[in-house]
Amino acid sequence: MDLVIVMDASGSVGFDGGWRPTIQYSTQLINLLPISRTNVQVAVVRFSDGPRTIVELGEYSDEADLRNRIENTERPGGRTNIPSALDRAYEILKGSSRSRPDVPHVVIFITDGNPDLEKDRMVSATTRLKDYAEVIAIGVGNKVSYSVIHMIAKRDDWVIQVNKFTNLTATLTKVLQETCVVSVLPTPTPVPPPKGGKYTLMLTYA
Repeated sequence: MDLVIVMDASGSVGFDGGWRPTIQYSTQLINLLPISRTNVQVAVVRFSDGPRTIVELGEYSDEADLRNRIENTERPGGRTNIPSALDRAYEILKGSSRSRPDVPHVVIFITDGNPDLEKDRMVSATTRLKDYAEVIAIGVGNKVSYSVIHMIAKRDDWVIQVNKFTNLTATLTKVLQETCVVSVLPTPTPVPPPKGGKYTLMLTYA
């Protein structure tokens, strides 16, 4: 699987209510996946006025190093350019030197859903990305626009509330079951898992 995690770092996403859960979600997600250049490759994009690729696709093959890079990502604030972030995710999956056409393409898009730049491109940007990738949308922040979150997600049941990590686990598993052969081995720990607890997704491709 080629996966792009897109994180809203704009000013409308508060720190405690938005940015901190975004980082927590993203790092916990890494715990779910067998990270390697031959199994799950991950790219990370941060956006506000525009997108910035924090981790190139497949740049990290070590899970701990990837988590550390995400945890140290700064939030610049600024405005919320969702269409440009959607475009960046598409460009990474379609045109990166490490992108693979023969594996599932998944985007996890974390935002408050309140674009204030290039709003006229929302429909075209979301349509292009969803035509190429499976898109899960997670709402964060104090004032989430779920109409926009639903527009971003490929399906309505792929929209997740920020405080429900169990839903992320279940939804990601469902996406992968529909795009590849997946065995899910949960450990019996509370969710979000405590330090040292994790879920593991074992992936093979049909």
